[in-house]
Amino acid sequence: MERIALIIAYEGFQEVEYAHTRAAVEEAGINVQVASDQVGVAHSANHELSVSVDVLVEDIVLGAHDGVFLIGGPGALEHLDTNAVKKLLQRAYEQGLWIGAICISPRILLKAGLLDGKRMTGWNDDKVLTALAPVYGAEYLEQPVIIEDRIITAEGPAAATLFGRAIAEVLAIERSL
Repeated sequence: MERIALIIAYEGFQEVEYAHTRAAVEEAGINVQVASDQVGVAHSANHELSVSVDVLVEDIVLGAHDGVFLIGGPGALEHLDTNAVKKLLQRAYEQGLWIGAICISPRILLKAGLLDGKRMTGWNDDKVLTALAPVYGAEYLEQPVIIEDRIITAEGPAAATLFGRAIAEVLAIERSL
């Protein structure tokens, strides 16, 4: 059975992105481990959802996972745009795991150098991705979800279920090989 890590900000994760992504992958029979920058109970941006954190980002055992994915929200850049998260994603990608991010979190993939030469999407209401993507060698496209080279990026809350389904689909394809 597949297992993924969903990484959320300890304070300020986007509740729809987390809940809908998790529901879609669990519906497909995938186990979810919740990781964050702190242990305890993480809180969504509007404090309407609290989630128990299973593991610190730096304690994720990559060999026990098929993918590592970042959830967005206003706390993502403050809590997850760190060397620990970037190194984890780089190692996961180098080891052949699926990685991805939704909403504002694809900016972390950019800064980690993981989207060079790739198409990507994400939250762009402030037009930062339009400017930032070319600096890091990526091509920003306005699409709900983009899957490219073991990386999945998604726009935001409206694409959360599609993001979760994309994760489930790529893992199902690998399982069948």
